[in-house]
Amino acid sequence: MSFFVCPECSHESHIFGHDGARKWAEELKVKFLGHVPINLTIREHGDEGTPAVVADDTPDVVREAFRGIAQQTAAALATRNHEGSKQAPLELS
Repeated sequence: MSFFVCPECSHESHIFGHDGARKWAEELKVKFLGHVPINLTIREHGDEGTPAVVADDTPDVVREAFRGIAQQTAAALATRNHEGSKQAPLELS
C-alpha cells in the first residue's frame, strides 16, 4: 500500500513517500504494476476472505487500483507468452 486517501475529503497523503516502489522496480528492471491505497476496507474484506474489489462498500479508488494492477499483470503475461518469447509460458490457475 502506498498512500492514504482520506474517507472524508478524498485527499491523498503519501505518508510513506512517493514513487519509491516504482523507482525500485526500475532499478531491478521489473515491471511496476501499480499503487494501492491504504484503506480499511481492504483489511476488513481481506480478514473475511472477500476480495475488496467485489464488495459494495469498497471505494472507487481501491477498485481502480486493483483493476489497473490486474490489467498490467494480464498485459505482461500476454507479452511474455507471445509466440517467439524466449521464456517459458506462464499460466494462471
